[in-house]
Amino acid sequence: MKVSQQVTREGDDIVLRLHEQPSGRLIGTRVWTDAAKYLRPMAVKGYLTLMVPEKAGLNIKPGSPA
Repeated sequence: MKVSQQVTREGDDIVLRLHEQPSGRLIGTRVWTDAAKYLRPMAVKGYLTLMVPEKAGLNIKPGSPA
């Protein structure tokens, strides 16, 4: 199975969505709450850069498919 990923910033969260290819069907979503604080200014268009501490408490939860 081929899968494409989409990572977006939604408010204070970072959202990962996995889509089956070629159908485009959404097969999974994960939300990293309050992670937008780790984003750095976009240096290269189309890429997100995260700078996170080596150790931190994370809050990652399943998201509801949109």
